[in-house]
Amino acid sequence: IELAKAAIIGETREKFYSRIMEMIANNTSLNEILEAITLNLEKLNPKMLSSILLLDNKGKYLNLVAAPSLPDFYNEAIDGTEIGTGIGSCGHAAFTGNRLVAEDILDHPNWVNYQTIATKANLRACWSEPIKDSSGKVLGTFAIYHHEPTTPTEKDIQTITKNSNLASIAIELARNFQEQRLATLLYQNTNESMMVTDCNHLIIAVNPAFTLDTGYSTDEVLGKNQSLLKSDKHDNAFYDALYQELNTTGKWQGEIWNRRKNGQLYAEWIRISTIYDDHGKILNRVSLATNITKRKQSEDIIWKQANFDGLTGLPNRRMFHDRFHQEIIKAHRANLPLALLFIDLDEFKEVNDSHGHQMGDVLLQETAERLTGCIRESDTVAFFSSVARIGGDEFTIILSQLKDIKSVEIVAQRILNKIAEPYQLGEDVVYISASIGITLYPIDSTEIDKLITNADQAMYAAKRQGKNRFSYFTKSMQVNAHKRMLLTQDLHSALAKQQFHLVYQPIVNLRTSKVHKAEALIRWQHPTKGLISPADFIPIAESTGLINPIGNWIFLKALMQAIAWRQSIHPNFQISINKSPVQFQQHSNKEEDNWPNYLREHDISGECIAVEITEGLLLDSNAAVC
Repeated sequence: IELAKAAIIGETREKFYSRIMEMIANNTSLNEILEAITLNLEKLNPKMLSSILLLDNKGKYLNLVAAPSLPDFYNEAIDGTEIGTGIGSCGHAAFTGNRLVAEDILDHPNWVNYQTIATKANLRACWSEPIKDSSGKVLGTFAIYHHEPTTPTEKDIQTITKNSNLASIAIELARNFQEQRLATLLYQNTNESMMVTDCNHLIIAVNPAFTLDTGYSTDEVLGKNQSLLKSDKHDNAFYDALYQELNTTGKWQGEIWNRRKNGQLYAEWIRISTIYDDHGKILNRVSLATNITKRKQSEDIIWKQANFDGLTGLPNRRMFHDRFHQEIIKAHRANLPLALLFIDLDEFKEVNDSHGHQMGDVLLQETAERLTGCIRESDTVAFFSSVARIGGDEFTIILSQLKDIKSVEIVAQRILNKIAEPYQLGEDVVYISASIGITLYPIDSTEIDKLITNADQAMYAAKRQGKNRFSYFTKSMQVNAHKRMLLTQDLHSALAKQQFHLVYQPIVNLRTSKVHKAEALIRWQHPTKGLISPADFIPIAESTGLINPIGNWIFLKALMQAIAWRQSIHPNFQISINKSPVQFQQHSNKEEDNWPNYLREHDISGECIAVEITEGLLLDSNAAVC
């Protein structure tokens, strides 16, 4: 049932995006389009309220365009908001160009001056995404509100990003169309290209705009057949249909590509009318043409920016999803398997940190070329191959309608070998590797989202196995991922519910056989799962950021125990505790996070505690560690 619901929602969402693109293509007013975007999001996500604000011409104030479900008094209050850091969610996002998530309005510093009106409007969370045009310029903001404090999921981020991109396309096209409309009005009055032909299609008159557009002088075209402008962009069927409509109705209008005297192609929107004599015979045909080449180029640029990665030129996440969907349909019809490869670069962060983001971009561009080269070499493996960059240092490859499923490993190994070759970044040579996750359709799943998740899980399995390798998806990965998710959920409340306790391993002085030291070891007594090994929950705590509060709890607990044993066992008793490398890498101004300061402020001897660190931490060049 849930899968069916998800499929219906997905289908509804795709129909909506198609309808929006149709509205854009039909030059529907921008306000109608933006209102439709907000209403549809709220329809698909009943708990969400949305708004779109656009920057004024000076780029200093946000004006309300669409917020169908927010109270009128709230809309009036935010209309005309000045942008700047710390000004709500939208003002901050528009000023910085970065997303701002206020999970709880009443607890967020940006909302201090707006808490009263937000409370009156029953709003507790606001996530604001900057709307940017194809050049990266901020146009406005797309915001999602909740009535309760809410943290966005990855799916929520995808939702707000996709709707923001959709709004961006609508805004940019509308503004381009508005500019072109003004230009067209002027062109119609003064410089619209005009051509008059006789009943035999011979040119008998043209205006100066025609000569400017085509490069032909008047003398060069008079008496010539109008076909001298014909390009090879249209087939015979196109012209047959054009003349059939002309002969039937006497009129035709549409987009057509013609060829200038110098051979260059250009696009026109042509309106052709027929002039008849008193007996109904054709006397002349008059063509009025508007040059739309720039508009076509703008539309093509916008389409490419919406579907292709600006850095590498590869299809982006949106185009990847579209192609993946189409290839699954083809694979199903052909009854042939399909492979999805999820590729993540190993050590890419280290390259960025040590060589700078500019060199990191060079590496990504080179990686894209190498992957594309590997795809070209895999033509004998699949009927269709496509590589995409879906974000950061993550790439995907689709091998559709596989001729031999075993050959997927050949492609994967070829990719590993190619990525492992040296990269020349300026004067330096660097080496990286890749981890590849592989999932198969329909063996592993028939659902797109499921296949993507499978490939992602398999990729992380390859990383855990040592990187620079590939791993196929297995059902056990799904089971383990589910267990990890449940354990992560429980870990968030384990400290508050006092489910942790410390055990102490004595350290015996072999000379005296006495115990003056001990090592503190954390244990998690889960109410239903029993005793959970630190090897299972510590990595989760490190990846989620929970290691800081847990580590501080261990520190304080062990410190109190050391003080007690100094009084009851030995005045120099000492307890050793482990400190995660993650705790050194995260900055905090909290007193309990700075253990030396805590000891000094509470007049406690530092000899009570011995902090143990890993060897790997000493190899970290991070300034916080040094």
